[in-house]
Amino acid sequence: MISLYCPVCLKGGSYENLLIHLYHHGYDDIQANILLNYDKTYKGLIDHFDLKLPEVDQRDERFIFYSKFLCEMYDFFRPLPSEHANLRVEKDIIELVKVYREVLGCKIFKIKEKLKGSGYVTDIDKYEFIVLSEIYKEVVDYQEQLSQPPSGSVLYPRAIKRGSEYLVSWDHIEFKEKKVTVSVHEVDRKSIIDVSSSQELLNYIKEDYFKVRFKGEYFRLNFTDNRKRDLSESTVSDIEDLLRANSKDISKMLKNIRFKGKPLHGTGEIKPTVVDRGDSRFIKNKHEYIQLAVSYCRGNDKVYSIKEHYNGREEGAIIIEYKRSNHTYLLVENENKDRSAHLFAFDKKSMNNVEQVCAYYTSDKENKRGLIKGRLIDFKKDFNTSFDVKTLYHSDIEKYKDYLLEYLNIIG
Repeated sequence: MISLYCPVCLKGGSYENLLIHLYHHGYDDIQANILLNYDKTYKGLIDHFDLKLPEVDQRDERFIFYSKFLCEMYDFFRPLPSEHANLRVEKDIIELVKVYREVLGCKIFKIKEKLKGSGYVTDIDKYEFIVLSEIYKEVVDYQEQLSQPPSGSVLYPRAIKRGSEYLVSWDHIEFKEKKVTVSVHEVDRKSIIDVSSSQELLNYIKEDYFKVRFKGEYFRLNFTDNRKRDLSESTVSDIEDLLRANSKDISKMLKNIRFKGKPLHGTGEIKPTVVDRGDSRFIKNKHEYIQLAVSYCRGNDKVYSIKEHYNGREEGAIIIEYKRSNHTYLLVENENKDRSAHLFAFDKKSMNNVEQVCAYYTSDKENKRGLIKGRLIDFKKDFNTSFDVKTLYHSDIEKYKDYLLEYLNIIG
């Protein structure tokens, strides 16, 4: 069904006139056709139903080809700020992406109705439903990302740019079933690459296995001038060989994840040691992120020294307790700069926060940091935190500073 209204500005007209109209907005013929080819009667319905994906062989060459084709067609649904600036539209980028999301949702829901009907269904219908559903998730993620304050909820490490290629590390990679996603935040791109041995469980051991066993490993991801991936020059697919070559070790680690580890709250027997935050000898040999974080202490704030249980060994770490007007914040910093930091927020009247956070980090539970990063533990429920636990990376001290001060001084 062809819409007789421009989804961007709601101007009405014939299909031919609207194609010309969208051209004046800055869209090419293919993009204009995508924006007009939807049924608005399905608007908003996609978010109220569980979209069960049909079973297809995603290794089939037809699926792979069609998936790449659709991803390229709908790539403009996640515009960079610079691309948005080139369009002649009155909507800001967040409002425009919302329009794209609504259009895409209508398309997906129409296919859903066809799949559950009694009419003839082709493999192409199934392929389109699966791929567009995946693109929809990415558009939703991008919309949420745009809506976040500039500092964001996570300080992501930077990819290393060399010409048209980016060098990405394990921090940029997320494992999915039979594929991986690679997020290059500098260009707001999330690339999906087929890796047949990949599974979501591998995210659980990324911190304790991949980032330790393959420390310093980088993969190349190339983009052409129009930001399309150039897979012939990329090495992310080499992860497949790495997974196969280390399958025994990986299987062993995954078994530990499933069966090993004490309860989240621990036994309460391990007590953190309070240290004098004014003792220059204590922070003298600590990395600069710890020194900066300690410098923000005031009044009744405290610094605790603990031994974090990390990948079968103990490492020095600290918990900084910041007491502010609305919340009590606990910042957990490992003395190893390669480890990310975590910020917990509790109601200012809550009790025993330090003890339960200490018990978590000193327990022998495997992949604690990976569980936090993947949001695989509901800390709001288990620890009664006010917000989700925030991850801070040691990649840019100015961003780290701005992010920490936003919570300590602004949110309070």
